[in-house]
Amino acid sequence: MYLIESKDYPINEETLIEFESHIGRRLPDEYRNFLLKYNVCTVSPKSFIFFVNKEPADSSIDFFLGLNVHPRKEYYYSLYWYFNMMKERIPSNFLKIASDPFGNGILIDLDRGSIWFWDHELEADIEGEEDFSQENIFFISENLNGFLKSLQEEGVENI
Repeated sequence: MYLIESKDYPINEETLIEFESHIGRRLPDEYRNFLLKYNVCTVSPKSFIFFVNKEPADSSIDFFLGLNVHPRKEYYYSLYWYFNMMKERIPSNFLKIASDPFGNGILIDLDRGSIWFWDHELEADIEGEEDFSQENIFFISENLNGFLKSLQEEGVENI
């Protein structure tokens, strides 16, 4: 079981439609409902497991991103800010929806609603003219609800 604590940045359908217009895509329904209910939030437990070359790895959620945050003071919570910053770093069908404490991201596939882990340390060096790659993106769950249900107190040690 998980517990979600909203950071009290309420939004409405109009706010979602504005963001979808900005990114040029509709958000998956499950994620839209999550944003309308919680927007910027934390979750407990925080740890999750994913696999890299069939080997288990883990991380944790620092916070979920959202809308209607202060653009200068709290930009690090902003879906807008991360969308603009990452649109050249991740495939266009992905959106960063949460951060871990180490600068990595939890992504949602906007086409399927599946959840993925983005490892910034394995990112292609685009400025160094390295070809863009998805080799730093790892599957976590088929959907947001499944991801939330899989959260646990500790990571790989629990396998």
